[in-house]
Amino acid sequence: MLFDYSYDLVKFNGAESLELGVWSFNEKAIGFYKAMGMVEKNIRMEKK
Repeated sequence: MLFDYSYDLVKFNGAESLELGVWSFNEKAIGFYKAMGMVEKNIRMEKK
């Protein structure tokens, strides 16, 4: 319900899309966001 509200709010305010960041190891979150209709857009890489 919170996700849907957030999406509706940004669309109401004129945004074309909603983007968010999620750690690659957080498989539960990734699954949730995909179930909400989100698709993978970018992959960021890092080396320490």
